[in-house]
Amino acid sequence: MAPLDRVLSTPFALPLLFLLVAGPTVLLTGWRTPPLDVADEGAHFMRAVQVSQGGLVGTVRLPDGQGGNGLLPHGARRLVDEVGRDPSGPPDRAAEARRHAAGFALGWDAPAPAFFPNTVIYPPLFYLPAAGGILVGRAIGLRPAATLLTARVLQGLVCLLLAALALLVARRGRGLLFGLLALPMGLSLFASCSQDGPMLAISALAAALLGRLTGARLAPPSRASAARDPAPHAGRPSHRPSSSPAAGPSDEGSSVAAVPDPAPNGPISSGPASLGRPVFGPRSSERARSDHAGPGRASLDRALPGPVAWTAGRWGLVGLLLGALGAAKPPCAVLALLPLAALLPRPGGGRRVWWMPVFASLLGVLLSVGWLLFGALPNGTGFTQNGVSPALQAHWLILHPLEAGRVLLRSLRLWGATYVEEMVGVLGWLDVRLWLPAYGLLPAGLVALAWLDWRAGASRNGFRVPSAAAFLFCFLLAVGVLLVFLSLYLAWTPVGDPVVLGVQGRYLLPFAIMATTLLPPATAHCRLEAMAAACFMCGASAVTLAAVFGRWG
Repeated sequence: MAPLDRVLSTPFALPLLFLLVAGPTVLLTGWRTPPLDVADEGAHFMRAVQVSQGGLVGTVRLPDGQGGNGLLPHGARRLVDEVGRDPSGPPDRAAEARRHAAGFALGWDAPAPAFFPNTVIYPPLFYLPAAGGILVGRAIGLRPAATLLTARVLQGLVCLLLAALALLVARRGRGLLFGLLALPMGLSLFASCSQDGPMLAISALAAALLGRLTGARLAPPSRASAARDPAPHAGRPSHRPSSSPAAGPSDEGSSVAAVPDPAPNGPISSGPASLGRPVFGPRSSERARSDHAGPGRASLDRALPGPVAWTAGRWGLVGLLLGALGAAKPPCAVLALLPLAALLPRPGGGRRVWWMPVFASLLGVLLSVGWLLFGALPNGTGFTQNGVSPALQAHWLILHPLEAGRVLLRSLRLWGATYVEEMVGVLGWLDVRLWLPAYGLLPAGLVALAWLDWRAGASRNGFRVPSAAAFLFCFLLAVGVLLVFLSLYLAWTPVGDPVVLGVQGRYLLPFAIMATTLLPPATAHCRLEAMAAACFMCGASAVTLAAVFGRWG
């Protein structure tokens, strides 16, 4: 096997490819984009400064009775006020150059009240990488503008590592997950101080873990029960001949007999692996080659880790990640209910430890609701636009229930294409567009990666009617998207307006990432998918850098 083929046929191919190509793209984007020239980065930067000072929860009134969301260095506030440009006006490069030069000369100065009402309500978790970069910058004596660039670098590195870890863990929709993370919009958010970058990376990790856990349909038997019943599958025909490498000498005399091939949607296990440990190594690799290789298609050379056993710790981690997403964006709180889909009947299912997915969902809901009640609502400062009143808007919807559907359909008809473009990438203050054909080519690439994922999973699992769990997944994701529109109609749109204002395509990316768990699990790594992902990554990085350097030189 050629060296390149050897690399492409390992489970580490996609994570390494992402780090090698996306890494330089993120760092160059963060370095070349001027300070505060990313949507809402000024407000996110002030929240990160507050978190770096230990202000985990904001306020609406300072201890001395003054109004403000926190005491921040006056230079940080001046940087946001004087350097941040008005996104509603056309760009003026000469004026921008003067503002940026003045901004890099600003010092930190003494603390003063600062207002950032649209970000003070967010939890501190997703600001920790940027806050760490701010602490580093201040420790080495950098001014606020240079410190902001340092925060971008550290946040970009953390997001890249989390995304690579998600790709390593993922078993469902790996190619599609790779493509969604590699979109120019995501790379731009990684290279900013916005909380949206870490949110995307955490969404990917939560989707990867959830996909691995939902693949393990059978509860792992205890060692005591295994000792009492050394041959639980006695009397069943085995799909594996006795001379198969998967039933080698090491299995002879074991207290756990060799287990036949599982049901298509069941766990992949053999011998002691039936206790819940994932399958690695040449045995599963040989089986993957025999199951997947065929004429006219790329061979699937290395087996991927199988589904993991259900444990309270693993489900608890999923609940924590989903709860963090719901705390950061209330419409994402519905994602905390996704683990409940693991309880529904499914082909190949068996005995289930029902309380573990319930525990994960309960933990996620408690975190989301807890932050909303004790962190967000008490610190809301009445940040509204002219004509906006959530209470009056809710009253209007109650009086006109049928109009809600018309408002949604009208918004999708007018701006549906814009939402897709913003998911792909409209950079800067939503005014830096990519090369025009990229808005057609990159979505087509995502469809191709999703088809390769389906092909890799269906080759073993076959085509099946979607289960009740899949329908519940789709329903919850659709509810989450509807909540995005509803929340912005209440909090951002004038009362009775015929369309929803304020919706941006990047708000929908976490739901698209979670949808990757709907694809069938792949049992082995496909070289064709790795090559397609490499082409997609190189194209996405190229159009990202072309847009950034074309706009800012």
